[in-house]
Amino acid sequence: MNFAVLALGFAFDLVASAAFLWVGMKVASFVAGIPAGGQYCGYVDLLKVALAASVAALVPYVGWALSFVVMYYMLRRVTEAGLREILIMIVVSRIAAILTVTYLVAAL
Repeated sequence: MNFAVLALGFAFDLVASAAFLWVGMKVASFVAGIPAGGQYCGYVDLLKVALAASVAALVPYVGWALSFVVMYYMLRRVTEAGLREILIMIVVSRIAAILTVTYLVAAL
């Protein structure tokens, strides 16, 4: 695989993961009943979580599954959220990011 395509895919995955992780956090806070404007952590922490998950996704063959595990572990460390809220954040962010990156890279 060409390094430029790999780097571009990584960059898209990082940006999409961070953005969709923020959306997932907002959905999870709505489900948990946190008032509007409330959040579990800051955007910098979400960017760190997305970076770790995107790096884990680069591992051949098992990266997609490893990224879910890494994201769960990192979210557990940086937030006070419960299991249900963390799972909502992960499902929203990783599925949306994977679909977005797949279609964006395929379009190139």
